[in-house]
Amino acid sequence: MKNRKSYLILLLGFLLPTQFGKHFFLSFSYLSGVRIDYLAPTIYVLDLVVVGLYLAYLNDYKRLLKNVWIQAFLLATAVGLFFAFSKEVALYRYIKTIELLVVFASLQQYKKNPLIFLYGLLASTVLQFFIAMSQFVQKASLDGIFYFLGERHLSLSTPGIAKTALDGIEFLRAYGTFSHPNSMAGFYLLLTAFLLFQSKKILPSAVHATFLLLNSLLIILSFSKVAILGLLLLTIKYFVIHWKDYKNCIPCVISRLLAILIPLGIIASSVGDPLSGQKRVELMQNALNIISLHPFTGVGLGNYVIAQESLYPSFSGLIGQPVHNIFLLLTSELGVLITIALIVTTLSYLKKNKRNYQVTAVFFVLFLTGMFDHYWITLEQNWLLVASLVALL
Repeated sequence: MKNRKSYLILLLGFLLPTQFGKHFFLSFSYLSGVRIDYLAPTIYVLDLVVVGLYLAYLNDYKRLLKNVWIQAFLLATAVGLFFAFSKEVALYRYIKTIELLVVFASLQQYKKNPLIFLYGLLASTVLQFFIAMSQFVQKASLDGIFYFLGERHLSLSTPGIAKTALDGIEFLRAYGTFSHPNSMAGFYLLLTAFLLFQSKKILPSAVHATFLLLNSLLIILSFSKVAILGLLLLTIKYFVIHWKDYKNCIPCVISRLLAILIPLGIIASSVGDPLSGQKRVELMQNALNIISLHPFTGVGLGNYVIAQESLYPSFSGLIGQPVHNIFLLLTSELGVLITIALIVTTLSYLKKNKRNYQVTAVFFVLFLTGMFDHYWITLEQNWLLVASLVALL
């Protein structure tokens, strides 16, 4: 049993950044005749690993379910199923919430020896860097066998593709095996926060440094300005905390900061989607309107895009786009009361751990990136990474 658990934890770490799976586009998965990934029930290879973990740690979940806060959350979200615009979509997202708890409970039991999980993640990070760098250099996806890790077919001519321009030359922003470069950047920024502020380094120094370097390069290749800014702020915070260790090596500090400042300057001068800011503002306005119409019940888990389409059927051509703010998205789907309860619980946890730099760094990243995007709630990879790292904290 112990070996089986170890293999499953290793697989969880390795497959966490991948998105290979089967989408089922059912009648409720369409808006105005357009297929919407967010509304399609999907079985990922990663889900099969989670099922294995559920069976291996069955007794531990029984203990978790005795937690009154977990019971209250599951009950409140279950009641919300009755008020959802699409009960089928809400039920699917409810199942994904239970999956998050399974991952959380599994890694909590395994956290005394998280090396296997981290080595699995490291192996996939090396692979991600190879894929991302190749995508950036050849301005297209690798295809072939990498399809089975979830790599999408990409090129500069793909409609709606994320790209940037440097000095008038267009480049494909690296996707890796993620559905968007911002999602990849957030994933590796959160992992960086977790690794950088570990009070006790459990990985060998060379491995730890390599892990952080690969994370940083993946964030830079994504051309996500928010994530690169977050990486700079984490680096500054790290040097402030460990100033005694670095005050005799000023060049070390300067070189590390320049390694982030220079890419940040280059990316700040790059030209992406000129309407990105306007789209985000419009989506936020829509979210506020939805909240005002459904303040207590919300529109149901996973139902934001359905509610938005029903209220704004001709909305700027951004069909199927959730609001790019996890706080507004949560409030829209769960209602004001549940969202406030979640925020209060999180703040209470942070207050108890205010001297733990690793905890505060991880939640800083979630707050910073969550203010400008939705992937922590809507995308499998990011969703389960949060559960994994919070469990290991």
